[in-house]
Amino acid sequence: PEGLQTMSGSIAESLAAPVDVEEPLMLKMKCLPYMVRTFGIRNGLAILEKSGSEAYDRYTMNLFKTWGVSHAAMEQWQPFFHAWGLYARDLLGNDQAKSTPSSNGIPALSTDTYLDHLDHFSNLYYAGGLKGKYDSS
Repeated sequence: PEGLQTMSGSIAESLAAPVDVEEPLMLKMKCLPYMVRTFGIRNGLAILEKSGSEAYDRYTMNLFKTWGVSHAAMEQWQPFFHAWGLYARDLLGNDQAKSTPSSNGIPALSTDTYLDHLDHFSNLYYAGGLKGKYDSS
């Protein structure tokens, strides 16, 4: 999907600065888009639902620190995760949204449907369609 390609491409570009990189780190960077989608987005849904967006922000920052992502990349990506956290929290906290598809036909947000939501969210985020709604403050 286009939004995921944009997300993956942007992560790769932000981490492509010339540095002395050891082989294990290079493997980690190749896996980063998967790690972001799986651990940051999918697994983060439980934290969002149980503890809210502030706990999710801490969770994603801890992931980046654990993965050894540069400070510059963290600063670039934390607004994306913050906005996703608010977007997903709104869907997870709404009983009607939990049980019915959205107006754009995406099934209710869950660990089974998060990629559909991530694609939709990424397209909106990178097109500027969420300005003012989920900005970091």
